[in-house]
Amino acid sequence: MSVSDGEDSNPRALSRVYDALESRIADGTYPVGSTLPSQRVLASNLNCSRDTVQKAARLLADAGLVGLKQGSGTFVLRKPSSDSSPQDRPRLHSFMSRLFAAPEASLDVFALTGESVVGLFRTQVQRVEDGEFSGLRKVTVRFLLPAEDTALYYPRAWDPADDRPLRRWQEMARGNVSGMEQCRSRLARCDVELDLEVRRIPLTPQFKLCVFNGTHVLKGYYRLEQGIELEDGTAVEGAVDVMGVGATLRHFTADAGPDSEFFDLRGVFDDLWAMVDKEREALQKN
Repeated sequence: MSVSDGEDSNPRALSRVYDALESRIADGTYPVGSTLPSQRVLASNLNCSRDTVQKAARLLADAGLVGLKQGSGTFVLRKPSSDSSPQDRPRLHSFMSRLFAAPEASLDVFALTGESVVGLFRTQVQRVEDGEFSGLRKVTVRFLLPAEDTALYYPRAWDPADDRPLRRWQEMARGNVSGMEQCRSRLARCDVELDLEVRRIPLTPQFKLCVFNGTHVLKGYYRLEQGIELEDGTAVEGAVDVMGVGATLRHFTADAGPDSEFFDLRGVFDDLWAMVDKEREALQKN
């Protein structure tokens, strides 16, 4: 689905596309040395115009992350460092890159699928395997996702009989949970314990939420978009989805004081996490 020129010329759209491409380079979706998909494919995938993809690619080139060669496309030169992003906006990969700096780390995630988090988490596991973070001993991860039998408000098709978007979401969520379980095995071989717990709750998240080591929170709202492209390239036009990768993130920290939204957001996660236990107890009593 194409985006109108007026809508796509918004600087927010450019920032979203830049962030999405940078995140995919950071998590290895587009490895160093590889060529990015064509502008047409990226524009379709990111729900934007080819002009916006071109502008984002030039910004990535200015940051030294990609090279531009006429006739050969855009190729990845290096992964972004924690401070390589233009402008002063919080980036998920920046916080993930510092997650394992202490001997014990913790990560709480509330999301639709957790795709971007899992990809970046794998990158950090690779760094452990390469000998970095030698002092790391334990990582605690709490993963909160919608229950599989939840009637999600998005992603979904307008036709109630078309369950393809739901099945696509279910497969993505399962795959990401499986990816985290694989990380547990990989870390164990490095003598690092990954205490991973996944809970499912019957609601549709309006935003994704990550709590890093109990002291920093990133929050990004899910923005609706029309149309869904399935893994086989089939388009579901009569459908609604959200753009998670590249969402504008807001950073909150405990250092901001007791009135900071940080404490409300961390409390929201803890409340939802505890709600699963309360629901289980109620069902057992009945």
